[in-house]
Amino acid sequence: MDQPRVSVIIPVKNQQRLLVQCLDALLQSGLPDLEIIVADDGCTDGTAAAAEAHGARVARVPQPGGVSAARNAGAAVAQGQILVFTDADVVFPPGALRTLVDCASAPGADGAVGVFSGDMPFGNFASIWKNHWMRYTYRRMPDRIALFFTSAAALRAAAFRESRGFDENYRAPSVEDTDLGRRLAARGCNIRLCREAEVIHHKRYGVADVLRVDYARARALVRLALRERANPKRRGAAFSVPLAYPLGAFALCAAAIFSGAAIATRGAALLAAAAVLFVLALVSSAGFLNSLRQEHGAAVFVKGLLFWGADCVAVCLGAASGALGFLLGKRY
Repeated sequence: MDQPRVSVIIPVKNQQRLLVQCLDALLQSGLPDLEIIVADDGCTDGTAAAAEAHGARVARVPQPGGVSAARNAGAAVAQGQILVFTDADVVFPPGALRTLVDCASAPGADGAVGVFSGDMPFGNFASIWKNHWMRYTYRRMPDRIALFFTSAAALRAAAFRESRGFDENYRAPSVEDTDLGRRLAARGCNIRLCREAEVIHHKRYGVADVLRVDYARARALVRLALRERANPKRRGAAFSVPLAYPLGAFALCAAAIFSGAAIATRGAALLAAAAVLFVLALVSSAGFLNSLRQEHGAAVFVKGLLFWGADCVAVCLGAASGALGFLLGKRY
């Protein structure tokens, strides 16, 4: 089988240093006739010049409109039969891009997504937590998925154009990739999980960053699920977040409320209910927390157990905000 032409699309806004790392790795992929398109979403630094110096084609978005609009603008000028989407803070190790493209262009496939590598440039707790969460949740998914992970995703150009691309109502990185993945699945596209295509995420998180991202993602996912509630083709598709985790988050928040009520009223029944809910919450997240211990050791596990409670609260608040906002007319 002839190697299809590949167009890699990278949305950027003032990310010169990170983009250079990303481009250097892509240029070492060894893929013939590789087209790299940097979608400039209103850069005011040297990002565009650095892209051109690396031989990339710069597609300037006429009116900066966010990450979805930038990806669509890059795809609109792409000439490849396979479109690869990634971000400026992602580095493809040797062989990873070819592996992803081969998986996406295999007979019967329409696209493929990779996963985050266990190797990462930052060793602080919040970065470890977030990287491990993304790696854990994606690697547990089935081989055929209704998701599109834009840190490392490849798709036949025809399928992308037939799906009308990314929803440009999503301006900041959110669940625009999940939305596209579910639309592709509803059209019958075969998107495969390519666990062998591992990429390195060069993003440092702080604790507040993780809580903010998880709050926003929970809010967006709830609104996406509510928009889809009347669409039978999408209702059965799984999200990347294991259902047990949000259920556990709600159980933990309910346990805290019950505990407060038990202390205020000295109610033994309320205290017993809080204990049951806490155990259920812990069991629901046991798989993820145990994998954190196995891969990163006891110290990270203890920190993770403490942080887990705060993250559950962020998820609950985000979900509540998403549902309330939807009822008030905010669909995104």
